[in-house]
Amino acid sequence: MLAQRQYAGGLRFKPKGSEAWRTLEAPFFSVWACNTRWLTTSTQLAPRALFDDGCVDLLVIRRVGRCEALSTFVDLTSGKHAEAPFLEYVKATEIELDPQPRTAEQPGMLAIDGELVPYASTHISVLPGKLHVLGAVKGGGGDACE
Repeated sequence: MLAQRQYAGGLRFKPKGSEAWRTLEAPFFSVWACNTRWLTTSTQLAPRALFDDGCVDLLVIRRVGRCEALSTFVDLTSGKHAEAPFLEYVKATEIELDPQPRTAEQPGMLAIDGELVPYASTHISVLPGKLHVLGAVKGGGGDACE
């Protein structure tokens, strides 16, 4: 945030309930795509995210000053940052990201679930009902599949 680095590229998405693609213009300060509310136990990055709503929550920041960004993102536990006027929050069913290299020598990296990968065109589609999660019932002590 302090570096105020901006990123060029294309960003298209299908908003929830629409078949039409929408395009956001670069430059971007930051783009986050989340399928759960909590990034860590103390970071509620996408406060409107629901695990089973068939959407990816897209948070896009294009222009913001250092002081405003720091004062907004100092508290990520409450989720109030999602109301910031410089942040666009969208529920989408598909996303296309086409990042442009910063320089030929250092084109840049994407962070996908904590893993750094070289810049590349990326397409994300939500596939509702394709993942089944099993877990133990809190305090149940019995079969996790009950």
